[in-house]
Amino acid sequence: MTYFMRNPKKVQLVVILLVTCVCVMAQEMKFNLKLGGGTVTAPLRTENYDVNGNLLRIDTQNKQQAQFAVEANYLVCPNLHVGVYAGYARLYQSQKLYDEVLLDPETGAEYPSFSFSGGGRTNAFTYGLNFNYQLLPLFTHTDNLRLQVYAIGRLGMVTETWTNYNETGTRHFFEAGAGLGVAYYFTKHVGIFGEALGGRFYNSWYSWRAGLSIRF
Repeated sequence: MTYFMRNPKKVQLVVILLVTCVCVMAQEMKFNLKLGGGTVTAPLRTENYDVNGNLLRIDTQNKQQAQFAVEANYLVCPNLHVGVYAGYARLYQSQKLYDEVLLDPETGAEYPSFSFSGGGRTNAFTYGLNFNYQLLPLFTHTDNLRLQVYAIGRLGMVTETWTNYNETGTRHFFEAGAGLGVAYYFTKHVGIFGEALGGRFYNSWYSWRAGLSIRF
């Protein structure tokens, strides 16, 4: 109590913020924030090594890697949310080849032996515009439903950055797709969602995402 009496301005600020939040919550919910994740497909890498005058080719296969994503949308007109999204994925560690010549103890013949160690890494950053159109209000004529089904359009870019011992590089890719999403709100403001899209994405023709959805 003594602290609040000595800091009346801070108390006023807290009260104003609380009242503002309540007023915003009481109005039509136009903002939507999504926190979630999915997977991205790592690029196929081919690395060539010179081993004792012979060219050795090592292929790193495509693998699914986890991606963290965040999305913010605003209701610009009935049923249509427009916003931005961003995501990050750490794809894989590059490997460095070490070679040595060993002797077969029985025949005395020489043969090469190879081993690998960790090296550089590759990251992928996704970002762009997002469009969500609510479908159920077209039939129920009711907004702010607990269950939501919506069409999705996405248009953006992927920036790939990589380091490999003595080299660094950056590449950019265009991505676009369309699909469907489903969300269910356990309370007025908090729920979960899942989305699946088809189109042109980073090393893949599909994309999916799931996580927490907050509306206010």
